Amino acid sequence: MKAMIAAIALVASTASASAIEATTEQRNVIVNIAAATVIAGKCESATVNTQVVAAVMAAWQMPADSFSPGGPFEPAMIEAMQKAHDDAAAIDGPAACGVARAMFGPDGANVPNFVSFD
Repeated sequence: MKAMIAAIALVASTASASAIEATTEQRNVIVNIAAATVIAGKCESATVNTQVVAAVMAAWQMPADSFSPGGPFEPAMIEAMQKAHDDAAAIDGPAACGVARAMFGPDGANVPNFVSFD
């Protein structure tokens, strides 16, 4: 978790010269990737399903490097990650697993299969 926060801080400190405005749909993808990443990070048995994430990103014409330093959606992802961390601050491991399943598990309300479980 500390490594993820350090990575976000590093990305946040990097200026993005090629940022573009995300469409509403792309913004929803960004918000869901951020939420899934944060909540899965709090649940030992959960992992973000990168294959599903890549397929969803491709469907909304978001390049694989969208969130890299200088990527077109880097600022939007930084904002979404900060909000996801704030929103999940009070959620502990067992509750995080329940939230991850409900939002991103096989029958997830937000994006099914965004998170896989051991």
